[in-house]
Amino acid sequence: MDIIRAAALAILTAALSLVVKQYRPEYAMLVQLGGVIVTALSALALVPSLTQDAASLLAFGGIDGGWLILLVKALGIAILTELAADICRDNGVTALAGITELAGKAMILLLCLPLLRAVAEIAAGLIGDV
Repeated sequence: MDIIRAAALAILTAALSLVVKQYRPEYAMLVQLGGVIVTALSALALVPSLTQDAASLLAFGGIDGGWLILLVKALGIAILTELAADICRDNGVTALAGITELAGKAMILLLCLPLLRAVAEIAAGLIGDV
């Protein structure tokens, strides 16, 4: 899906949501959620080529492919967290949006602990060689 179609879908969904909100406010969030799901599914079509290109780049640099999986997981957590927080904010639940963002940050930090450990081991090895 190219960016023009994604932007057009977003604008159309926002306009439709505003119209629905005037007559049936309880359905406005469902319209927004539908637009988000359609856009997200279209964007997921890009993932295979993206991961293939990233894997070949990592292989060229001699880096373990497991770090690519870590990167994709962290990116997925960040995207889902931001999406959930934005939906909460759009519906006036800002406290829940803030906690959702905090939970996402904590999950990404927990996910990246093996990476931090590997960096610390490399740094300790370099310091020990001096």
